[in-house]
Amino acid sequence: METISGGKNLIGREVVAQAAFQVMGNHATVTAAGASGNFELNVAKPVLIYNVLQSIRILADSSRIFAARLVHDLGIDRQQLDRNVSNALLLATALNPVLGYDKVAQITAKALSDSTTPRQAALALGFLSAEDYDRHVDPSLMAGIRNKSS
Repeated sequence: METISGGKNLIGREVVAQAAFQVMGNHATVTAAGASGNFELNVAKPVLIYNVLQSIRILADSSRIFAARLVHDLGIDRQQLDRNVSNALLLATALNPVLGYDKVAQITAKALSDSTTPRQAALALGFLSAEDYDRHVDPSLMAGIRNKSS
């Protein structure tokens, strides 16, 4: 297979895109072949089966290539992840049972307008202490992660 630029080395995303195009074409063929049966006899079964099996093979192969070329060496930037989590306005929703919706809305509005974290906004508004915030707002628990050490 050649790329648009004429090269022969497809990168992972091009492989997945081309596989998706082929599978979508196969889907159209399978749909038409499946609709062509009369009286529970479908003379188009060979083309239907061929295209389904081809789609399975193409998706499996492209998934392997994608995983090997793009996913294999990916790592987690823990610092950026921690920044993203602490800046997430959604964290404040854990405070609804404690403070109520109106105060939580004030926290999120302040965090958004001041470009701060919900924690900083809650402390600035004086709604609770840092210890209380940390006790009630546990991102790992909110995400369903039981073991925080991993």
